[in-house]
Amino acid sequence: MFEEYSDEIREKNAKRIAIQLPSGLKRKAPEILAELQKIVGEEVELLVLGDTSYGACDLRDIEAEKIGADLMVHFGHASFGVKEVLPTIYIEFFSDQDISPVVEKAAREIKEKRIGLLAVVQFTKQIEKARKILEKAGKKVIVGQSQSRSKHAGQILGCDFTAGTSMEKDIDCFLYIGTGDFHPAGVAMGTKKIVYVADPEKNEIRDMEELKDKLLRVRFAKIEAAKKAKRFGIIVSPKGGQNRLPYARKVASLLQKFGKEAFIVVVDEITPQKLDEFMFDYWVCTACSRIAYDDEAVYKKMITPQEVEIVTGNREWKDYVVDHF
Repeated sequence: MFEEYSDEIREKNAKRIAIQLPSGLKRKAPEILAELQKIVGEEVELLVLGDTSYGACDLRDIEAEKIGADLMVHFGHASFGVKEVLPTIYIEFFSDQDISPVVEKAAREIKEKRIGLLAVVQFTKQIEKARKILEKAGKKVIVGQSQSRSKHAGQILGCDFTAGTSMEKDIDCFLYIGTGDFHPAGVAMGTKKIVYVADPEKNEIRDMEELKDKLLRVRFAKIEAAKKAKRFGIIVSPKGGQNRLPYARKVASLLQKFGKEAFIVVVDEITPQKLDEFMFDYWVCTACSRIAYDDEAVYKKMITPQEVEIVTGNREWKDYVVDHF
């Protein structure tokens, strides 16, 4: 399952290992632990961290240190440089599903000639295969490189789609390889080019234009509502990969100069119940950059730091920018 990491794990000579699993892998915890135990030996204690893991931004290394772990193994995500308090090994999982059929379909259906190729981390090992298929069909293909957090060529995260923006001026459209709309939605909202999704599971090609229009309409309505608010709570996350306290201070200052009240609130796990305990008119989220977008139906009164600039007259709607790290 993760044999290629065996030597790296053994070399740490850990006595107690904390294991962090994303929700999608927790059901496989018994198999993962059994394999890991074989690698390190029966004398090494393995402890699973049960809290939700949203990504490499959400390391629970401090909790691992508190329980005496001398190594943490984080499954399912690539590192993007968060400074850990104890040695941490990131074990990436890549899909073995063949993307050839859906990419070949995309090559036939997409009319644009210059394509920017993107993928979720699980399919990045197959991105060169996709390039060759598209080029054989006469397309010019560019694989973007992140200017921020993403580790692999062409990889995008929910909070980092700079692999796309870095090549926007040189392409006619984007082709994203992956499932769901979470990742490509960020690219669609953050660029001016059409984004096609090649979904290997459904073997379908779809574009993000309708969803993009819907999301932007929602954002416009929230910004207009926020203009009437008087008291704002600025959310800061203590998580190592989400903490933007200096940015939160700037946002608070911007609101205060505009005649609004603004207060910084530190929240680890953001929930509607926690926010409802405060009497703020509106929230600004400087934690995970996707909460305001993807959970907008839950957090009805929440905007992003860049949307605050529109509220305060420091940015025009036509220059809308998606929040990202």
